[in-house]
Amino acid sequence: MGIFEDWMKEKNYTVQDIMNQKIPLIHIESMTWLTRTRKTKPSSANHHASILNTMLSLIFSTVQVSTTVQRLTTNAISNHQINNPRYGSTWDINQLFEHWREKPESKLFSYEELQTKLASLLMSLCFVRIEEMSNIDFSVSIIVDQEQRAAVCISSKQSVQRERYDVRKTEEPKVCPTETFFVWLTRLREHFQQSPTNFIHLFWTENWKRADQRYICTRLERLVQTLGVQNATANSIRHASSTELAAQGFDGRIINCFTHHAPDSKMNNRFYVFAVNKEQDSIASALVYNHSMKQATQIISKQRNDARVSERSRECKSLEFVNVEG
Repeated sequence: MGIFEDWMKEKNYTVQDIMNQKIPLIHIESMTWLTRTRKTKPSSANHHASILNTMLSLIFSTVQVSTTVQRLTTNAISNHQINNPRYGSTWDINQLFEHWREKPESKLFSYEELQTKLASLLMSLCFVRIEEMSNIDFSVSIIVDQEQRAAVCISSKQSVQRERYDVRKTEEPKVCPTETFFVWLTRLREHFQQSPTNFIHLFWTENWKRADQRYICTRLERLVQTLGVQNATANSIRHASSTELAAQGFDGRIINCFTHHAPDSKMNNRFYVFAVNKEQDSIASALVYNHSMKQATQIISKQRNDARVSERSRECKSLEFVNVEG
């Protein structure tokens, strides 16, 4: 009812206006407004459409809208571009890469930087969901610092068994996500002067009490958002990072190693396609921007010329007036 009321306010509709319209038109128009102005998933939009259908039938004391109208609304919702891109962080992942390039060898770090480095572990284990990170068990994980190789074990929520994920070296120091897992794990051990047995022990609150899982999730999400990454999820970060590596010209075997696929896997081909599309989009954006700037320059130039012409005409009229007076 609140959404329907918001729609009425935006359209400046009164109750009488609504009563004078036909139910199918109200249904379609209000759902079009909802999908256009709100970040709504198709399932949620269809749910709202069903509620609206029932509500209108009760208000007008008539049968619900026909199946044809419902089908049209459902198709419109399904085909509508929902403003919630799956890999929305692709365009912002550069900021994370640039952040690590600027401070690759920082030995001393503040509390805020410490939390940022912990966020880099999310990049290192980018296939792990944020809420799972606190369950990483270092006591049973196999971590070989010298070879930069690890088998990270995570306690599964569904069973007693642990899930195992392999982290492999990329052989490229510029590929920061996998590099930071080993580098910063060693530095964090030195910082706390102990060898933590669980990932959650690496996090501390401002009053130096151990953090809980909710605090870790909040901190990681906040830091990633601060760096400019929007809609960050484990899959979107991995996808965006791989696209960035492809755009930088990294070998496909390195990208496969980063994404934990077999070295000869063809999975990396799609990231090169994404990288090309990204480059094309940037070129198109530049062309549009330059065209807009050119148009703006032409408009400003025309306005200045018009101003000069009008100024000259005023001067001529003033001279004519003076001559007449003389």
